[in-house]
Amino acid sequence: MRESTRVQAEIDRLLHYLRVILIRSGKTRTEVAEETGLGVGVLALSLSGDRQLKYWEFLAILDAVDVAPRDFFQELYGYPRLEDRKT
Repeated sequence: MRESTRVQAEIDRLLHYLRVILIRSGKTRTEVAEETGLGVGVLALSLSGDRQLKYWEFLAILDAVDVAPRDFFQELYGYPRLEDRKT
């Protein structure tokens, strides 16, 4: 698999899981857009992958649905928490 294909596959995976998190939160896209300061259209385009999601927007979305970035990535990739790792 080419590097750009792998990167795109990970972006798609991240966006899919971000949409799952939004659904789990019970909040509408309109509510999340209002809490983040993003327009509903911008949020929709970003979540679909038709617009590049900026890192601060990603963090704002997680904050709006009360998910810590660490928890998001831990669940997405299945890594143990740092404090649970053996040294």
